[in-house]
Amino acid sequence: MRCDAPRAQRFFQCGVAAGLTGCELMRRQACGAMVWSRWRSAVIVSCACLLAAGCDLLVSPEVRLERARGHVAEAEYRAAMIELKNALAAQPEFHEARVLLAEVALWLGDATSARIELDKADPQCERSAAAELCVRIDLALRRYDAALARLRADSSIPPAARHVYEGMAHAAMGRHEQAAASFRAALALDPGSLAAELGLVESMATRELPAALERSAGIVAAHPDSALAWYTRGALLARAGESAAAADAFEHAQARIGQLDVPQQAALFAAQAETHFVLGDLAGARAAIGALQNVAPGTPVAKLLSARLHMAEGRYSEASAELHRALQTAPELTQARFMLAIALVAQGHLEQASQRLAEVLAETPANVEARQLLAQVRLRLSDPNGALQTLIPALRADAGDGRLVALMDELTASGGIGATGIELLEKAFAQDRDNERLALQLASAHLRNGSPERAVELLRAAPAGAADGRREALLVEALVKSQGTAAARAQVDALLRERPGDAATVSLAASFYAGTGELDAGRRLLERALQQSPNEPLLLTTLARLEWRAGHVARARDALQRVLHQDAGNAAARMALARLELRTGNATRAGELLEPLRADPTAAEPRLLLARIALMNDDVQRTKQLVDEALDSGAHRADLHNAAGSMYLNAARYDLALEHFLTATRLAPDVPLLWLNLGRTQLGLGQGAAARSSLDKALELQPGWIAAEGVMAFLELQEGHTGAALARMARLKDANPRDAAVHALDGDINLSLQRYVDAARAFETALDLRPARELAVKAYHARTASGQGDADLPLRRWLAGQPDDHEIRKLLAQALIAGGDRRAAIAEYERILAAMPDDAVTLNNLAWQYFEAKDARALTLARKAHALAPEEIAIIDTLGWILVDAGHLEEGLKRLRDAANRSGAPPDVGFHYAFALARSGAQREAVQRLQALLAKHASFPSREAAQRLLEELEQPDEGG
Repeated sequence: MRCDAPRAQRFFQCGVAAGLTGCELMRRQACGAMVWSRWRSAVIVSCACLLAAGCDLLVSPEVRLERARGHVAEAEYRAAMIELKNALAAQPEFHEARVLLAEVALWLGDATSARIELDKADPQCERSAAAELCVRIDLALRRYDAALARLRADSSIPPAARHVYEGMAHAAMGRHEQAAASFRAALALDPGSLAAELGLVESMATRELPAALERSAGIVAAHPDSALAWYTRGALLARAGESAAAADAFEHAQARIGQLDVPQQAALFAAQAETHFVLGDLAGARAAIGALQNVAPGTPVAKLLSARLHMAEGRYSEASAELHRALQTAPELTQARFMLAIALVAQGHLEQASQRLAEVLAETPANVEARQLLAQVRLRLSDPNGALQTLIPALRADAGDGRLVALMDELTASGGIGATGIELLEKAFAQDRDNERLALQLASAHLRNGSPERAVELLRAAPAGAADGRREALLVEALVKSQGTAAARAQVDALLRERPGDAATVSLAASFYAGTGELDAGRRLLERALQQSPNEPLLLTTLARLEWRAGHVARARDALQRVLHQDAGNAAARMALARLELRTGNATRAGELLEPLRADPTAAEPRLLLARIALMNDDVQRTKQLVDEALDSGAHRADLHNAAGSMYLNAARYDLALEHFLTATRLAPDVPLLWLNLGRTQLGLGQGAAARSSLDKALELQPGWIAAEGVMAFLELQEGHTGAALARMARLKDANPRDAAVHALDGDINLSLQRYVDAARAFETALDLRPARELAVKAYHARTASGQGDADLPLRRWLAGQPDDHEIRKLLAQALIAGGDRRAAIAEYERILAAMPDDAVTLNNLAWQYFEAKDARALTLARKAHALAPEEIAIIDTLGWILVDAGHLEEGLKRLRDAANRSGAPPDVGFHYAFALARSGAQREAVQRLQALLAKHASFPSREAAQRLLEELEQPDEGG
């Protein structure tokens, strides 16, 4: 090299000759010290510039290709792309560089650019280096048929690889059996092919997920450093619902992220985000979405997941904005429209949500989720018929979605399917008579709207076992209402002969027997079935309901706890156990069971039950808050307003009930039940004219409805029209001589008129027609009030058929005590304890009877009762009183003080405490207690005894 060449030329030549070490080369030149010294500073500065940028200007395309290959080896694909583009700018026909650029573009997720570059290099993909790449690009562009055609035509691709690509194409087209065959063929040629192994497990997972999971475990064990193996296993675990294990597998894949191309990285981060959402880990989801936005910024999937995160955090306006941006980028993205509708519903923009959902269904008519949500929106917009029209196509398509059926049932129960709705269903059924689900929904609608005969007709025509046994349950109910108990029993017995071991059939039969008073028969059925399937939740929950009905609280609780021991999240068992605890006075435990169910934003029932607990505690503000939550969770359906109103009505809060029943009748004006409840509420508020109007509407919708006729009769009594009420009852009895409900209503009317003999006769007639414990109790009370002998005869008759109904036996024991037969009462209590040794109430009552009978066992039983129920005032009082009488004055006084000072303690407890005070020598305090007690309570059972004790204590001590 000539050192006297022009300065710039010398610097460029140095750069070309020495690459990135040109300055060192220049220092080695033998050009003389004078030249070097003169240009020393310039050389240093210029070489620095060349090192930073200028030197690359003269790098050859071949060098750039080698550099690009080095970057690819290090997974630095964007750097490789820069080198290749520079190489091609200098030499456009550089085939190897263009093929590698196509490869890099594909790695970066730009299959379209990859196709363009490869077309420039080898349009026909004739060179072996490009053939395989062509197939991969076709697969990325979803040109599966083209890929398969190329694989058949091109023999240059190795056979094992060809089978792998064939499997990928078949799998993408949903041909999973063909895909599995292709992957197995690849493994036969190349047993070590990881791509074939992973493709095979993904194909297997469509039909044999457990086997695919097992095989994937073996793959990661054999290839622990493969990111794709860990990603595939994570995807399979997520599909199997094993979210925590899936998240762990995805973490392993992320630790090796450099092995994955950009689309695979994006898929991994998206899958990680989904898994974190399922686990409720919003921080983890946020991190995964951030990583996704780094590798695939601005992509629709990144926007969708970002919107999901906003929604999970309750930031629905931000979610809406993100989804709008996603739709601007990809207007064809149906999932974004659906999510936008969800966000709009959450913000209360129902009309906009309805429009978006209609767009979704226009594009994807089979989208059941969208149909469900649109139906709920139409309900909230007071358009039940619109909701029904939305759901009918899914029923006609026989979607088989349990949630769809549940929504239809809710719509029916809420009154959304009135006369107009039934007409819509009838028209749809006329066009599709072989549709089982449509037939069942139509039958259910007729059943709920007072036409059980038409329901029976439809159900008889439907095949046995339709809709997983739902047909049988509806048929039994329809037969009871249209043809009576005997016809329904024949159907139940036939079902048991056909399917003796089926849990649903056994549960249906046991429930039917329990409803007719045959508790023992129902229990025997369930116990036999549980011997075969001891942990079947349906059988256990049915057993719990039966045991509760029989008064076996501990057994009912045990059955439900067995369900929850297996599945703590079983909402039905939690609800049932909460109701049991509430009925037994344990509101705190009931609340603990219900609170976790509020995590489900659509769960209205737990919120309403929590509201009931709050109302019991006089916490009206919390009650209203929970009711509002329940209404929001269920799209303000008429049935939810009815449930809220009924809660207030049962608590005699007529003012709060009224607004809910008024709203319910506006939402579903064709439902008789809603008008009945509105009438009952108006009756409670003294709004006689309004109540009559509401009841007339109920009877217009359902003529002859016994429940509405009964309330109308009570309205007539309240208005002083006794003759009209009795005439109404006479007409009902003439029209329904064999209807137990009519005779029970006649008994209630006569009881309110204090015509106790007639009332008792009516209740006993109803009891003969339909054995039921509540009728036995009413008949007993009526006979007692009438002064008839053997007042407890209805209770004995009931117990003759239901000897294990211990609640009725407790009532019989009380009746025997009232009749002066303590010995017989003690025998009844002892019989109850033999079956229920830990029943605190029975222990307490028997302890008291032993005490009255001077039986030394009284104290032992009283202590046991207190140990079981230490917070019950009556039980504390019994123990304290027995202790005082037994000479344990200090302990007895302590117990009685505890009972008397509790809120809600009855006056008899105060008397007992005063008596104990007097016996202990604290006569002044005893006098004060008695004076206050007698001044506050004009009447209570121990008043005379309290008055006598006060007089004794106030007498001057003659000995003093």
